[in-house]
Formats: sequence, C-alpha cells, structure tokens
Amino acid sequence: MNISQMITRVGQQIVGGRSASNGFIDRTLPQFPRRSESYDARGFVQNSFYSGPRATEFFFHTMAAREGLLDTAVKTAKTGYMSHRLIKALEDLSVQHENAVRSASGFIVQLICGDDGMDSSQMEGKHGFPLSYYRLLLKAVAIRSVGEVSGMSDEILKAVKKRLSRPDMTSEGDSKILLKEQDIEVSSDVRKLEVHPPITDKCKLHFELNWLKVMGLWSLLEGCLLLANALAILNEDRFLAPRGWSFQEFSGVKRNSFKGQLIGLIYATQYLRVLLILLNSICIVVKLVSG
Repeated sequence: MNISQMITRVGQQIVGGRSASNGFIDRTLPQFPRRSESYDARGFVQNSFYSGPRATEFFFHTMAAREGLLDTAVKTAKTGYMSHRLIKALEDLSVQHENAVRSASGFIVQLICGDDGMDSSQMEGKHGFPLSYYRLLLKAVAIRSVGEVSGMSDEILKAVKKRLSRPDMTSEGDSKILLKEQDIEVSSDVRKLEVHPPITDKCKLHFELNWLKVMGLWSLLEGCLLLANALAILNEDRFLAPRGWSFQEFSGVKRNSFKGQLIGLIYATQYLRVLLILLNSICIVVKLVSG
C-alpha cells in the first residue's frame, strides 16, 4: 500500500475544503501568471513522491498537510475532553446479572424486556388486541412498496378455489344466504371480496385477494362466515330455525330472559372479536391502496 502510494501521482490538494485559493494578487503562487485557472495553478500535484514533486507542487502539498495537522490536533483535544466527560458521567453504571444497566444507587437505566427482549407495551393495540395491526401494516408498507407486490401464484389460486368450492360458499349452502343477508359477497372468480358495512355511511370496500397470502386469505374467508353467523345468532328464524333448533334447545334457557340475551351476546362477541381485527386491517389497507 505504501509503495503504491509513493509511485503514483499525489493528485489534487484540498485546502479549506476546496482547491488552492489565491495567496497573492490574482494567483495562488508568484510562479504562475495572473488569473490562471490551469490545474497546476490550482493545486494539482502531477508528480509522485518517487519521482519528486516540483517546487510549486511541494508548496501546495505543504498547505494541505499543515491544515490536516492542525485539524487533527484540535479534534484530538475536543474529542478527548468529550470522552473524559462521558466517562465521568457514566462511571457509576454497570450491567447486572439480569442484563439490566443500573446506577450505583440501584436505579434501572436500561433493561431488556423479558427473556425475548419484546416490549409488552408495544405488543398490544389500544383496544386490547394481542398486536397493533396498524403498526405492523405501517412497517410492511415502509419496508416493501406496493409496486413490488407480485400477484397470486398458482398454489395460492388453487387453495382459494378449493376453499370457495366448499358447500358453505356456494349458492346452495346456508352460509351463502347469511353472507348475502349481511352484505358480504365472495365472487366466484376468486379475485375479489366486497364488504358493505352497515354501520358506516354506505362505504363499499373492494379488497383484491392478490394482496393476501394463503393463511391470511383463509382467515379472512373464515372470519366472514363467522361474522355472518354471529350477527344472525340472535335471530332464530335465520340461524336456528333452518337447522330445526330453538334457542331454548340451543342454549338451555329462554330466549327473552336476561340470561338468554346475555348468552346470545357472548356468542356474537366471540365471533365478532375475531373478525374485527381482520376488518380493521382490511380498512387500513384499502385506504392506503385507494389513497
């Protein structure tokens, strides 16, 4: 390395972050004519240390070397003083056996959350969901842009067609009727799923299945069926009567009693809690895609 640097050209010398400036009237050195803009007059050293620089090249190299020497000396003092201050301020900190950084008084300065290092405060959403799906979605959007997402592979299409071909997703199945009653439609071309939320102001969500992986797609389809059953479970004409049941036979209590209403609400809540996470994530994705 040293030999290669010695036998090659020294190159352009930088003084003050730029090429050599004028040290005399309209010129850098008295050896050059006035207002000269040639590379030799602006600090370019054409020779190497092996061949030996000319006098003007030696001057330019000395300018850059002097600046580097002063800069190094000043920075050494500043960084040394700063290091001394940091060491003095942190001298009472130590890492204890539980991998927590504590001061001499025992106060915790830094710690690892649990055995896995996961912060539980960042692992839950605002409404008690196990994960904050909005944070995960923002991370996925930041890491991978929409344009890089590929379409569904043959394997995914095969899995979707297999799921949609089951009796509960056909026009003859009971769940298909419930899906239509609850404004949830699954098209037969395996390409889209449309949701018409009754709560919002006639908002129609059009969700392309190309954005989903296999497991997420199966969870979405199962969740739609659970939502349809959960919303209809309190109405025995829609859910229980086609199966030859009554609410009293199904739950063991009378329908109009307080206990019967509570049981029906619990059944509906169990299904709605599962699907609410899915629908919230779908709404966020649709807003980002459409916006």
